[in-house]
Amino acid sequence: MDGQYLPPAAIFQSEPTISAFHSVPPAPFIVPAVLDALSRSKYAKFTSVVPGEAEVYCASAARKNGGIILSNDSDLYVHDLGTGAFVYLDSVEMPPSKDSQQGAKSEDCKLIELRLNCPRDIAKRLGLSNLQELAYQFARGYSQTLPEAIKAAKKHQWDDETSFNSFAQEYIKETLISSIKYFSPEALARLSIQSQFLDPRISELVYQLESKDCHIAEAYLLCLIEDPCRSSAWLVSSGQRTFAYSICALPRKRKVGSENLKIEECNRRGQDFIMQEISLLTEPEIVAYANSSNKRIQKITDTFSEIPINLTWRIYALFEVYRWYLNTDRTPSARELLKSALTGMTHPRLTWETTHLSAQIQAVLYSLRMIHQILVYIASATAEALPTSLRELATTLEKLPSLAQLMPSPLELASQTANLDIESVLHRLAMILQNEADRDGLSVIDTSEELLNAPMEYSPRKKCKKSKKKKKKGAEMISKGKPNNMFEMLM
Repeated sequence: MDGQYLPPAAIFQSEPTISAFHSVPPAPFIVPAVLDALSRSKYAKFTSVVPGEAEVYCASAARKNGGIILSNDSDLYVHDLGTGAFVYLDSVEMPPSKDSQQGAKSEDCKLIELRLNCPRDIAKRLGLSNLQELAYQFARGYSQTLPEAIKAAKKHQWDDETSFNSFAQEYIKETLISSIKYFSPEALARLSIQSQFLDPRISELVYQLESKDCHIAEAYLLCLIEDPCRSSAWLVSSGQRTFAYSICALPRKRKVGSENLKIEECNRRGQDFIMQEISLLTEPEIVAYANSSNKRIQKITDTFSEIPINLTWRIYALFEVYRWYLNTDRTPSARELLKSALTGMTHPRLTWETTHLSAQIQAVLYSLRMIHQILVYIASATAEALPTSLRELATTLEKLPSLAQLMPSPLELASQTANLDIESVLHRLAMILQNEADRDGLSVIDTSEELLNAPMEYSPRKKCKKSKKKKKKGAEMISKGKPNNMFEMLM
């Protein structure tokens, strides 16, 4: 529940993971959530986000200073760790001590068991100078079994010495951000100071745009847990991300000779993934979008001021999801699904509709986080002041809570909304959406008395179809005809 944490002994336990859990998809936001938690902890000054592969930097530190690396990356067997070692995260155990068995609290247990993997020692026991030669045998398919590979490695059997040296260099080189030649000294200074707690996917984009020769930057979205037979849940926040990318590209676009800069986003289209060019906004369009976004956020926060801030942001995300339905003429989710999205309760069962709506809400919330992080970076990394509307939006988005609070588990959400009047929330949200529709010249809601009694309906789930791999410009737009009552299920 909110504010309660598992004791260390419950996390580092010796029982293996239940086999049925191996097929469960990974949590999409686990990496940025961990970085978020570290940035707010006493370990912030010891934490860095680096370009490329993190294990290269960890291996370099272990080689120079010794120590133990906690990681599940088996590539560390091949790295030169010197006298250092690495430990698989799932092998860390905190067994109960005699004191804990006699009634002491589990958090008082100080004994931790680690299963060390020392590449240098392993190579020595196998009669090898290092494990790069052994790994090369398997990587190039020269050997099928471990005894064969060991025998070949001892005889230095490989067809191309240049190829082997290139392979081995990846695991013994010293990689420092200051040695990367793609960046100017000014860009390196900005990156080393300002990018430390950008989420990895955001920092990837920033590093590309800061490099000297980048003309096409690529952005990769996290894989959400969504209905694969429907359009990507990220579509509902495509406008927000276009805005974020446009801000990120703003300093480069202002430079002479960078007018042709492009940003492409990798997203799911059916059962495939495609690179889609983003139509970047002009500076006046950026300012206008910032103003309208600020007004919408302010409207939601003022209307629901009595609700905890993390729930207010969730309501705002649902508001943006419905705005997307309105603007693309699509049928919105059923009212009971909306209640489930706000309360975490999935009675009578968890459905693909509930899962997809939850993913859409996450897409909006994370896109807001992207906007905030990019605004903070651009504001601190450029000498020229940002327009007032962007500075105001950055101030508004400072209220975003941590990822763990922004995207609670269903159980946490159920606890947080136990005393919340969901009917009132949905009614007020419908009124705000009606005002949006009226402002845009749409009339989509009948009397609220009729809508409050509207039945819940489910549409049959369509079979997945493989889409053709095509590179298209702009967002996917599918028109299915406007329902008579756009917010019928909401009310």
